[in-house]
Amino acid sequence: MLGTSDWHLEDRLCLENEIDTFIEYVLKRPNRFVIVNGDIFNVAIKNSKTGPYNQRMSLQEAKKLAKEKLSKIKQRILLIKPGNHEIRIEKEVDLDVMYDLACELGLEDKYVREAGVLAIEYKKQLFTIDIAHGNGGGRTIGAKANKLAKRKDIVCNADVYIIGHIHEVMAFPKKTFYFDKATMTVKEMEHLFVSLNAFLKFGGYGYDSGFTPTVTRFPYIRLSVEGDRKHINCNVGISNA
Repeated sequence: MLGTSDWHLEDRLCLENEIDTFIEYVLKRPNRFVIVNGDIFNVAIKNSKTGPYNQRMSLQEAKKLAKEKLSKIKQRILLIKPGNHEIRIEKEVDLDVMYDLACELGLEDKYVREAGVLAIEYKKQLFTIDIAHGNGGGRTIGAKANKLAKRKDIVCNADVYIIGHIHEVMAFPKKTFYFDKATMTVKEMEHLFVSLNAFLKFGGYGYDSGFTPTVTRFPYIRLSVEGDRKHINCNVGISNA
């Protein structure tokens, strides 16, 4: 399973070739599924940090391009939702471009407006994945990791927590304990926290604002079952350069 977000298609720094590499990677194996986690579009407007007059294409052109690319993997998409950039235009003119895209792809039933939990049943085991686009800033790795880890304060017992937005690839496990009322014992649970990459060259607003460069490798989460035990692993060493 892979998450993808932060394409920012209209942005002049968008790495469109690497988006194509990601899609090719998904299609190489029949068991690779995708969560589309927002900011596919840049949606630059007059009052946003990136203005509308320095984009490489219009939003209308970007919608056509996104449909073309995601159509290739639409049978693999488990969920599609907006990010803060798409919500930006919804606040201005009540237009949800990600919902429009989902409908054009025939994925209206996979569209989710807000954060939520995706449940996947595989070999009689249930995997739970908390998904949010993310919000707020953070310049250091620690601040970004804390932003990701705080998702557990909202849904405390998900197997996996996924965010985008912070443009920093990271994955780390954490262990917690809980009291099982059924057995009257304390048990342990492991959680995996994953932050997705952005498909952007370094420069522009990020450079001017003092943010550090980040890698464009995308994390791959592997869900598997052995016997009656489920296993979750994550590889962040897959390069799409």
